[in-house]
Amino acid sequence: MDQNSATSSPSWTLLFVLPNLALRGPEEGKVPDLTLDLDQLAIVSSDDGRVRALSEQAPAARTLLGAFRDELSNPIRPAVLIGREDWLTTNGGDPEPIIAYRNAVAITNVLLTRARGVRGSHMGSSCADTFDFHPAQLTKGGDQIFVHTLPLTHFGVPPKKFSVSTDAGLSRLPPSPIPDDRLTFMLSRAWRLRYIHKRDIQFTRALFRSLEIAYHAVSLHFKNYGSLHEAGLTAALWVSAIEILAAPHKAKHNVGIADVRSLLARYHWSDQHLANRRYRVVTRREKGKVKQRESVNLVQKCYHYLYEARSKFLHGDRVSARLLLPFGPRPAPPILDLASTVYRTALVAYLDKRWPRDELPLLERVLGGTFTDPWYTRHLLRAVNPDPDVDLD
Repeated sequence: MDQNSATSSPSWTLLFVLPNLALRGPEEGKVPDLTLDLDQLAIVSSDDGRVRALSEQAPAARTLLGAFRDELSNPIRPAVLIGREDWLTTNGGDPEPIIAYRNAVAITNVLLTRARGVRGSHMGSSCADTFDFHPAQLTKGGDQIFVHTLPLTHFGVPPKKFSVSTDAGLSRLPPSPIPDDRLTFMLSRAWRLRYIHKRDIQFTRALFRSLEIAYHAVSLHFKNYGSLHEAGLTAALWVSAIEILAAPHKAKHNVGIADVRSLLARYHWSDQHLANRRYRVVTRREKGKVKQRESVNLVQKCYHYLYEARSKFLHGDRVSARLLLPFGPRPAPPILDLASTVYRTALVAYLDKRWPRDELPLLERVLGGTFTDPWYTRHLLRAVNPDPDVDLD
């Protein structure tokens, strides 16, 4: 199918506008569409032929897409999430699969950018806010614009007066040029499993609920100017996203840190330092004295510190910035910097339960391979060696 043809079939509908995401036009070196290897939905540039066709048919769409300005009032071309009309009709207007799709696309991009750290920060957005939906949408008939948030629903915005700006706290960045290949491979299959084939509902329910919380965890937290307690809330979100994946669904007890350690232990590290080296962590204290220690690997140790931070922040204990710097001051990374890779480890381990790599055909193992895995290895190794001897440039 020619994606730049105005007569492309099947028909597509404009669902959401993503003004903070830069998918540049052809003359600027267009970033490939974000499809998650799916046929039902796509995030594309507003220069895409399908979007241009929609704009020609619906003046309100043209008004909406032309209304966006940056913080200096310069016009911008927003990215657009579009959906196939035949699938949307079958879907019955349920927004859950659309949100799940957006969350999965964001996670496959942002986690890798964070793992690449300083060297890769210019290669894509490191926060999920880049993928946020703007509340301005088209009505079902495409003839009006409405702005919908929880406290406000406003229909029929006068086209000549309608103008909106991007978030001044964000730089408009493109997605990572190399999304996480392994996550893309498995999340695409999980999305089809839940929203097309309606199977493995419990498995995929936990998965996409976890992704939704992770989307918030990986967002820009600056409502309180990045205060210490705001950082503690981020730790709580990461722990919750991981615990959902580790929860023993058929057991009668609640998820605990042992369940998370068990899930993290399933991940296969090719780097021997991560696979075999053991660390001691304190798991029980009484009256200030150490009563119990356990042996863990590095990613489990990182989660231990993340869990401790979450507990102290949420239970009103005395806290300080040192709680978020368990590996020492910079250049060692803060625990919230490492949290995204700890989450990615849990996520892949969870998905491996359904699609074990050693059971996949060779071609699928290559297509859903580990081309991006070394960046996560390097990211974790920075905890014990701020400049690990892994040259990926």
